Amino acid sequence: MLQDFPEANAITIDTYQQIAPIYADSHNLVRLPAFWQERLQRFASTLRSCPAYQANPALPVLDMGCGPGRDSLLLAQMGFNVLGADLSESMLDEARKRYQGQPGGERITFRRMDMHNLDLPDASCAGLWVSASFLHIPKRENLVVLKELVRVLVPGGPIMMSVSLIPAYS
Repeated sequence: MLQDFPEANAITIDTYQQIAPIYADSHNLVRLPAFWQERLQRFASTLRSCPAYQANPALPVLDMGCGPGRDSLLLAQMGFNVLGADLSESMLDEARKRYQGQPGGERITFRRMDMHNLDLPDASCAGLWVSASFLHIPKRENLVVLKELVRVLVPGGPIMMSVSLIPAYS
């Protein structure tokens, strides 16, 4: 049986603070797998068909756990306003440094936020892109975090949540 590991969040944050430049180099636009491009396109299509987004296309997509901002930039280049949020200030620094001045970069705001308690109003995000960040949430906190994510999502808005970066093959 697994033991409770209360230091998990602190260790994860500390690790990302230290490895941000290396992580950013390995998660760049050049290394974007085909299945990831397809996932982004499917999310964009779903978001564009959402009535709440159609009524207010200025609402941002929340890229929760944006890390160095690769997906934030790709979503912005698709024409969406993006709020890239991460708990690691070092990751956000990498994102700002790498994508400021890039085409689409003007559509992104990067902010430090914890998905346990998002500093956002209810129903303020058109969609949620949660890629490989929810996997860092201890299971005992999953429901609290899911409720918080849904709280900021417009009714009927799409959520893409990835807890594994390995594509499923059948």
